[in-house]
Amino acid sequence: MSQDSSQQLHKDITCPFCGLLCDDIDVQCQGQQLQVRSNACAGARRRFEAALPASCPATVAGREVSLEEAVAEAGRLLGEARAPLFAGLGTDVAGMRALMALAESCGATLDHIHSEALHRNNLVLQELGWLNATLSEVRNRADLLLFVGTDARHFPRFHERVLSQPSQFGAWPRGRTLIYLGEDLQAPEEPGMQGQHVQLLPCRQVDLAEQLSVLRALLAGQPLAAGADDGAMARLREALLAARYGVVVWSAGDLDFPQAALTVQGICELVKEVNLHGTRCAGFPLGGTDGAGTANSVCGWQSGYPLRVSYRQGFPRYDIPARGFQELLASQDADCADCLLWVSSFSSEKLPPETGLPTISLCRPEAAGQGRTPEVFLPVGTPGVDHAGQMFRTDGVVSLPLQQLRSTPWPAVSEVVRQIAGQYQAQGKERAAGPLPS
Repeated sequence: MSQDSSQQLHKDITCPFCGLLCDDIDVQCQGQQLQVRSNACAGARRRFEAALPASCPATVAGREVSLEEAVAEAGRLLGEARAPLFAGLGTDVAGMRALMALAESCGATLDHIHSEALHRNNLVLQELGWLNATLSEVRNRADLLLFVGTDARHFPRFHERVLSQPSQFGAWPRGRTLIYLGEDLQAPEEPGMQGQHVQLLPCRQVDLAEQLSVLRALLAGQPLAAGADDGAMARLREALLAARYGVVVWSAGDLDFPQAALTVQGICELVKEVNLHGTRCAGFPLGGTDGAGTANSVCGWQSGYPLRVSYRQGFPRYDIPARGFQELLASQDADCADCLLWVSSFSSEKLPPETGLPTISLCRPEAAGQGRTPEVFLPVGTPGVDHAGQMFRTDGVVSLPLQQLRSTPWPAVSEVVRQIAGQYQAQGKERAAGPLPS
């Protein structure tokens, strides 16, 4: 921290902008403006250093109002809704807990903006289970990493923070091997990656499940049809069996094609198969951007189910796993939503979807004026920037604290949602205590 009270140097802070939650960022704060001094990726730097608007009041139907008036209108809209939908859900632990409580009160359905990717992983976890590693295990134990359908480009510091760092147990005698199986994947060019053995195995994304099936058949000693393998999977089998600790990495967000859950299933079954052959192997799913992992974890311990939970019947139900928020918004049947509450506190680019439904938008102040004007707009701060908080890392086993870096007038999502809940409950009591029928 500098001597000038108007300037502060925050060291080793946690970055909230992707699931890695890198906790070595140094950020200089001067007034409300932030400048990254070291260690952030380009995307995090852009978000930390984004210029703030001079002012951004709450609005109702585009008209500037006080926070209290906007909150009251949000409570009224939820009170009139038969089937509210809470989506986006880009927030921290406290924000998601507040949203879960409000959803239970008003009978809402909850779904994250990245729910399609979450759903692919959740389906496999529920049906088959999986055996996964932590970031620490990958860094310190893994001597072979097989990337399936991803090169971790959406997690820019994965190679730098995990794979280019030395193991606390010493270097591997043969060096570390990185194998990339998929379409248009690129090997990393990090300074610390020298000495690691890199292989690229081109494969169309839609063919990944088939190739994984071939690999599993080879591991099980089953015969293959003529021409089923060109030798690449046989060599990959030998590499996996020769490794002391192999890790299979995937990102469900990069597996965006029909029946992509079969690829995740193939990965998890491959990990189990390798462990039957006298060596160690684990999976590692990359994800969690926009608080997806945090929202899924909170939903799990609050309701007993992962996301895509509905409270419409007064208790949590998970009988809608195949229907995301886009389908619920477009639906014309009895399950259709009639009011949308959208939350996006990490990115001003994640706007509420275009819909004719009454919309309550809890977004970054930079999102004001973009897209369709919502019925209610409530500017909120970013966890780890404008207020303190807590989030879950991509491996799901560690929650990290987030610091407040600057003082801004924009409240946390949890604070705004609690105020909306108070208005919703107060207005419900007023309706219940209305005049008796004559």
